[in-house]
Amino acid sequence: MKRSFISLALIATSQLFAAPEPRLLINASSEAALKPGSPAVIELKYIDKNETGEEVVLKDIKTVMGKTMHFVVVKSDLSSFAHFHPFFDPMTGIFQAPIHLPTSHPDNQDATRAFPEAGEYLIYSEVKSISKGILIHALDQKTAGEPVFHEIHPDIPHADGTYVHYLNEKGEKAEVGSRYRTEVTISQTAGEGGDLFNFEFLLKEKTDTGYAEVESLQPWLMMGGHAILLSRTGETAKDRVFAHEHSGRPEKGGRLHFSYFARGGMATDIYRMWMQFKHKGKVLTLPLTFAYPLQ
Repeated sequence: MKRSFISLALIATSQLFAAPEPRLLINASSEAALKPGSPAVIELKYIDKNETGEEVVLKDIKTVMGKTMHFVVVKSDLSSFAHFHPFFDPMTGIFQAPIHLPTSHPDNQDATRAFPEAGEYLIYSEVKSISKGILIHALDQKTAGEPVFHEIHPDIPHADGTYVHYLNEKGEKAEVGSRYRTEVTISQTAGEGGDLFNFEFLLKEKTDTGYAEVESLQPWLMMGGHAILLSRTGETAKDRVFAHEHSGRPEKGGRLHFSYFARGGMATDIYRMWMQFKHKGKVLTLPLTFAYPLQ
């Protein structure tokens, strides 16, 4: 079955893994070794060709959901995830982000743990060019050191189909009784040319008597929440199912809704979705792992 590559809510002008060509530098070098957890500077630029065939750097970048770039780094075994936003210099056309360094920027906290251990990583960059439209590129990056592999397994839903997880105040997965309780249900609807998957998310906070739905979630990056979906199978980043989906802003309460349309149907595989949302000034991330066909 052919895989689907869908992102940014199926924007029609998207160019998936197409020209212009992205060029990634580590500490200003294309050959520098990336050491897990060590401070470094990532640079990315897009190389295009002008009317005479000369290489030029693409500079006509616009913001998408409040950022000039969305940069996603996931370990190839899906065990680690980072979503951050390199800074753009319109004079040079270069995007730049320090990694593995402390930051007070609330939208770039994930950059502190972009490449936590040795292994292979999948990188997805998303930008909007005035002349080219939405550009989504997939890159592969290895780190120095002996690779570490983690086997992931699907989460087991409750009898009613609800996936329940707990997060601590730092937004890390934790034991029953921790500060937050998340509940997610997944439904599938067959459609013309593919299947629509709906993810219903609910956030509850611990109270004196149990857990209660939070009063409100804060908008994050101009949306109610963001979600990244990736498949486990695929030799390279381009071979994976990748989607960046969004939820509208909730007027109140802790409910979010994410949708994903799988063109041609969903391939049998294990998938992980990272749902990101903001509560009381902090961006939290819930990793949900599920198998398809759904249990």
